Amino acid sequence: MERRSCGDGAKGERLYDWTTFAVQVKDEKPADGFTHWLVLRRSLHPDRRGKDGQLHCEIAYLLVHIPAGTTVLGTSPGPVAAGRSRRTTRSTSSSSA
Repeated sequence: MERRSCGDGAKGERLYDWTTFAVQVKDEKPADGFTHWLVLRRSLHPDRRGKDGQLHCEIAYLLVHIPAGTTVLGTSPGPVAAGRSRRTTRSTSSSSA
């Protein structure tokens, strides 16, 4: 897991926890020389209340198809780390990603 900034927002720096996993996509082989990765981003602070009344951390994810050997989370934020995913889910636990 890696803590990274997504830049400044209206309330200051936007920090998130990021992690990646190499994955195999069912019935979808990557192109020659490419691999599939799941990239997960979790907010650091619970920011929404669910129907259960508890605070939840946002977890966003991306499935990426990138050249083999490419650093997914490296020293500079690439397009993966630049902003919000269109797919988000809520987690009741802030201790797992």
